[in-house]
Amino acid sequence: MKKEKKKKIEKPSKKHVRLNFNAYFVLSILLFVFALSQALILFMLSMSVKQDVINYKENGNIDYKVFLKQNEFYDNDYLEKDMIYVASLIKNIDTTFNYTFSTDTKSNINYDYEIVGELIIYDSAKENTFFKKSYPLTKQTKDTVKNAKGFKIEKNISIDYVYYNSLANKFKKSYGVSSKSDFIVKLKLNYQNDDPDLKVANKKELTLTVPLSENEVNINLDNSKINGNNQVLGKKHVVIQNSRKLVSSAILACISIFFLVYIIMNLFELRSNRSRYDLFIKKILREYDRLIVNTTTAPDYDNHHVIDVSTFQELLDVHDNLGIPIMYYVNEEHKKCTFYVNHDTDMFVLKINAEDLDN
Repeated sequence: MKKEKKKKIEKPSKKHVRLNFNAYFVLSILLFVFALSQALILFMLSMSVKQDVINYKENGNIDYKVFLKQNEFYDNDYLEKDMIYVASLIKNIDTTFNYTFSTDTKSNINYDYEIVGELIIYDSAKENTFFKKSYPLTKQTKDTVKNAKGFKIEKNISIDYVYYNSLANKFKKSYGVSSKSDFIVKLKLNYQNDDPDLKVANKKELTLTVPLSENEVNINLDNSKINGNNQVLGKKHVVIQNSRKLVSSAILACISIFFLVYIIMNLFELRSNRSRYDLFIKKILREYDRLIVNTTTAPDYDNHHVIDVSTFQELLDVHDNLGIPIMYYVNEEHKKCTFYVNHDTDMFVLKINAEDLDN
């Protein structure tokens, strides 16, 4: 009677300890998942994607004055732009090319430019070209501005209208063709910054067209293509938007690592605790699950004739002969158990002890 009371006291306490361990283990997994998920959410909220942008503006214009030969009609030596001019009175055209480049970000900018003139002689419809030749009007200029938000070009040249007009007239007269001619003056500009991730680079032209071999001259300007605001988009990168959320994310990440270490340590401990006894019992329970009944009632040796068997196979033979289920009772968790079959006053018993298996 004392032994039965002792079993009843010990058995619930061991079951309680096991349940507590399982509860703590599951709780640790839940807390790990919660802490990790919250850390990731706060990390995402603390960051934002930013794209570098350079806004830049460029403006080009051409100013000119038409200088005249001596005459009895005009009081001034020159005429302002945007007029119609008498070709025979033109001596030269004083031209100023202005170009301004500005950005909202400082950088090193390399640029070069030159001014060239191009004499082109067409047919009367300007559909085909008889002659074309380029004339360098300035040397190529190269320069660099460092840690600056832009640069400016202002270049003045004098176009010898008489010389180029005489060339066009000579060609027309020499070959007796019906032709039209232009002298096109261009400022050719190249620039680029030295930022590989946010590159600003372009080729631009400012153009002035002077008609030749005409009685009256209407000078045309073409600089509309380089006037305006533009934008260059760079690479996207992640920046910290909220430092508090980032710190909270780091704290939760550390907490999740703590629970992960705890879970891994317990898994290793559980794995290392699986003795030959546990593996042997687990195999029996898995292979003969339908024949075995788990019970919390200890075998009643006093009221039965106990017949000890040495192997589980012998107990299976008893089951097959009698058709009675095999009872499974745990005497001591991970150490000792009993398989038995009750038949009337007989009890067929197989006791399995961890110490016997290890020896």
